[in-house]
Amino acid sequence: MPRSCRWPARSRRSLLALLGFSYVVGIDSNAISITTIMGLGLSIDYALLVVSRYREERGNGLPGENAASRTVAAAGRTVCFSALTVAAALSGLLAFKTEMFHAFAIAGISVIVVAGAAALTLVPALLGLAGRWVRVPTKPLPDDGFFSRVARGTQRVAPLVAVGVAALLLLAGTPFLGVKFGGVDASTLPKSAESRQVVEVQEDRFPGGDADPVQVVAEVSRATMADYGDDVVADLPGVDRVEARAVGNGVAVLDVHTEAATGDETDEEVGERVVRDIRDHPADFTSHVTGSAALLVDMKKEIGDRLPIGLGIIALTTFVLLFLMTGSLFIPLKAIVMDVLSLGATFGMLVLVFQEGHLSGLLNFDPPGSLDLFVPILVFAFAFGLSMDYEVFLLSRIKEAYDATGDNRRAVQLGLQRSGRIITSAALLIIVVCAGFVSADLVMIKQMGLAMCVAVAVDATFVRCLLVPATMSLLGQANWWAPRWLFRVHQRLGLHEHPATPTVAGPPARDGEPVAVGASRQLVPTAAGHDVPPQVITGNGEGPVLLFWPALGVPAGYYARFGEALARHGVTVALADLPGQGDSTVDARYADYGYAELVDTDLAAAVAALRERFRGRRLLVGGNSIGGQLAVLYAAKHPGEVDGVVLVAAGTVYFAGFTAVQRRLAVLGYSQFVAAVSAVAGHWPGDRFDFGGRQPARLMRDWARNARSGQYRLGGVDYDQLSSPGSGCLRWPSPSPVTTWLPRRRWTTSAASCAAPGSTAGTTRRTASHPAT
Repeated sequence: MPRSCRWPARSRRSLLALLGFSYVVGIDSNAISITTIMGLGLSIDYALLVVSRYREERGNGLPGENAASRTVAAAGRTVCFSALTVAAALSGLLAFKTEMFHAFAIAGISVIVVAGAAALTLVPALLGLAGRWVRVPTKPLPDDGFFSRVARGTQRVAPLVAVGVAALLLLAGTPFLGVKFGGVDASTLPKSAESRQVVEVQEDRFPGGDADPVQVVAEVSRATMADYGDDVVADLPGVDRVEARAVGNGVAVLDVHTEAATGDETDEEVGERVVRDIRDHPADFTSHVTGSAALLVDMKKEIGDRLPIGLGIIALTTFVLLFLMTGSLFIPLKAIVMDVLSLGATFGMLVLVFQEGHLSGLLNFDPPGSLDLFVPILVFAFAFGLSMDYEVFLLSRIKEAYDATGDNRRAVQLGLQRSGRIITSAALLIIVVCAGFVSADLVMIKQMGLAMCVAVAVDATFVRCLLVPATMSLLGQANWWAPRWLFRVHQRLGLHEHPATPTVAGPPARDGEPVAVGASRQLVPTAAGHDVPPQVITGNGEGPVLLFWPALGVPAGYYARFGEALARHGVTVALADLPGQGDSTVDARYADYGYAELVDTDLAAAVAALRERFRGRRLLVGGNSIGGQLAVLYAAKHPGEVDGVVLVAAGTVYFAGFTAVQRRLAVLGYSQFVAAVSAVAGHWPGDRFDFGGRQPARLMRDWARNARSGQYRLGGVDYDQLSSPGSGCLRWPSPSPVTTWLPRRRWTTSAASCAAPGSTAGTTRRTASHPAT
């Protein structure tokens, strides 16, 4: 089905949902217009997101069916969070007692539900049916482009950009400090409206007519009402004259005519002041004050009383949802503050255009001199929801990149590059849709349309492209901080999504057809008591299986291309994250494990899982840096469990292995400094020292012990007896082949014999000029 045909279908479903709600609660007629805006905008946003992610996964080499599944798993989570945040923003309208707000909230939420459901079901189904017509990239989409360059440029001058953009938005919002709210009168109607023409003719032919009178109604006689009017009301400021009349059934009405406004005060403001004065000077009998001015006063009071509750609902639900998505305390707070700045600029524009009359000729309306009382509330709810929609789009890609790289600056660049086109395209489409409402005859609809256009434009440019990269760069790793108890809440209740390893086309099969290299995950327990999903990159045929462990502070996804290269040659590669890195949900600051637990629990569990899954195939263990050391230690302790070892830059960090005296002292001093800091802080804050990432204190003490003595002691097995600190040789208890892959310029390998009866070993001697991690 063409994309242009998907909107009418969703629109009909949204209107059907609205029809169903109309049987439960009254629906304002203007809700149809809002339903049209939100339905079209969100449907396009979500469809763009899903189709774009589908194209990205196809560009990574996944076949159509697998790409659709991966798209729903990744983009589907973003759609769910986005729909929930927009619905949370609209739910704030339910805090007000006015039924019109309830109608707008119900209309908007019903559209969100339908748009989200369609994005998760209809769009993937259409991709499955018509996916061959989608233009698929022939190679993975580049991670460097216009938006990544914008992010890098912003990061270079982050303090200037953050302060400058924030000051600009605050300045743009200052006109809202002088806002005046008014009700609906003939001036808000188009000049062609018959009712407005009658009012204008009446004012022209009968000049001097005053505004609608303020009325006091009571069950008393006309004489009693007249006495109250003459003795009390007539002497109030702003009252021109009073007239008492009987309307039957013992009810009397006092018409209070107000004076004409002078200076900057409007007739409506005079009427509101008179209403408040009458209520401050009540009669001796029960009475009620009514009229258009009284209605406006009551509406302002009701909105003022309920506004903190509505804003609290919006802020709290948005914060909770973004926290469950990111696990961060600062990111939700920052997102709310930036959206408020953006909306403040939007409200400032409304005052300039509709209250002060700027651009009134271009937009073809007569400035009413005030804003409709309901417009700022509705604009805040709907524009805040759309802003959070784009925030979720951006944050989901930043979080995904941060989980894969552990580099906050790089994650911001990748996140903006991967979501920038979607956000920009979605924003342009929303602006086009809302621009149609700017041409409406009703001033209220015109105000809504223009406000939405400005809010979306400001959010997609100043906020997403400039303010977000600048503030996230300034906060650095603090972006992802949360108190320990909140971190545990996120571990238990947060919605975690693990991005799949990119996959590529495999080598040609025997019949000449390309064979896909697949990716999957399998949960295995870790030393810290949590599950971690190794990224299994499946090779072709029945080649060996390699379990590969990363270096300290490096996520397993970093080695994806290495795994893909091996997979092309038939080697199945399982990339497993160390606890606290990459996809692992462990917080290394509060974990307690060392070499022994990693060897006896993590490696053992992963080996068992892979043995079960790939029965009958050769199993190799290996790793980079400390990952290689762990692999060697596991193979030494369980020689019959593995068929070989693959090492990448995995020599010992023992200081005596270095030739230069200065280098020996540097390695020894720094390693012991790491141990001391870890003991004092309770963990190693490697993110602050640009070394190793955050790690448990005990793990770093084990690492420092090896640097100091060249020895290991793990899980009841005395590895010190198997090692020779001077030579860096590790003795194998039984014959086991060792395969060592090392960069030529930094490492050398040699074969030697360790004194173990009936055994041989491959040894690795460190000649690099920097310590292994």
